[in-house]
Amino acid sequence: MSYQSSVATGTNTANNQSGTGTNTTTSPPDYANLVAKHDNAKVIASVLNTILPKGEESRRKDGQVILAIVTLSQQGIRFTVEVGRQYQATALLKKSLFAEYMFNPPPEEDAIVFKINLSILMDCLSMFGSNNNSFTAITIIQRSGHPFTILLEENGVQTSCSLKTMSCDNPLLFEIDSSPFNRVLVSSDNLLEAFGELDYSSQTVTIILSETSEHNRDGGSPPMFKLATNGTSGQYTVEYNEDLFEFKDCKQTISHSFPLSLIQPAIRALAVTNKTRMTMNTGGLLHFEHQLLFEEKRCHLVEFYIVAQHPDENEMHLG
Repeated sequence: MSYQSSVATGTNTANNQSGTGTNTTTSPPDYANLVAKHDNAKVIASVLNTILPKGEESRRKDGQVILAIVTLSQQGIRFTVEVGRQYQATALLKKSLFAEYMFNPPPEEDAIVFKINLSILMDCLSMFGSNNNSFTAITIIQRSGHPFTILLEENGVQTSCSLKTMSCDNPLLFEIDSSPFNRVLVSSDNLLEAFGELDYSSQTVTIILSETSEHNRDGGSPPMFKLATNGTSGQYTVEYNEDLFEFKDCKQTISHSFPLSLIQPAIRALAVTNKTRMTMNTGGLLHFEHQLLFEEKRCHLVEFYIVAQHPDENEMHLG
């Protein structure tokens, strides 16, 4: 599986061997399958950054190549990162996010699915990101048989980033309601504080969501929400009652252990999230749905699915 990219920047000069010069694509072609325009590339970059398995600095230091499945549809552009069949992170750039959104699927198809190198895309989006006082306009173009193209323009300078697309299957379909579940809605700041108290030298984290009842409110039963790790410093536990949550639908006690490395991206995303809906079912599937707010409180959804450490039961979560 290979990839390539090309970048062109400049004003009105010809391309040279170093790859810098004028971008000859001044307007989207009429036969494009997708043309999407937004006036601030930093918003796009901020949303996509939440689904990276590692933070931006760590990714660049390690030189990690991150591949993403891209799904184009009338609803918007969906980016999905998967690790085996245990982890899935998805960011949806809704059609309503863009100032202009044109989608022309091939005949008898309602979506276009392919894979790209997300690491290169993020590098491209951050190319003009150092100037916080300016806005970089972005145009996303996709044509059948052509690279996935990003056009960036700032202060009259245009940059083109073309990423080779790779064929792939559709993203995995996880079904959180395939088993009985507990669900809560919580302020992301509160959830970040809870997870921030854990010992991250531990390999796993155990999450317990207990039944909501009058008995819980009286403090006569175990706490409703509990996190436990076992790392180099020994066992560590944090406990919270139901006052932590804005909404709760918990009809049974559910407890599962998850790889802490797979949960960390979902925890890191809490720093730029307003509210989070967390769902865990009896089969061992954990779902985070983050609501991100940018641009006058416009909401963006970022989702994470993590499978508990029960390899024999992985198949039961997939549709």
